[in-house]
Amino acid sequence: MQDGAELPKAIKNAPVLLPGLQIYIEAFDRLSTCRQIGFGGVGQISWFQIQEYCDRTGITDEEQREDMEYHINALDAAYIDWYSSKNKGK
Repeated sequence: MQDGAELPKAIKNAPVLLPGLQIYIEAFDRLSTCRQIGFGGVGQISWFQIQEYCDRTGITDEEQREDMEYHINALDAAYIDWYSSKNKGK
């Protein structure tokens, strides 16, 4: 921006997160490094990995853990759909 260059499309069109949702995107980003990738595509983030993440980050409230599982699974499903459509025919 300082040089007058246009912002990259990924930044220019980035979604705006509602307050309080940052915790889920950060968790998804970290947990995505645990995903298995093979000839059949990408694997899902497991329930166990989500629970382990909650344990390691100090999330002990059961409702918050359920919310974490719900949001991570939703993000994961969207990611797998995107990845699969991007890599069709490869």
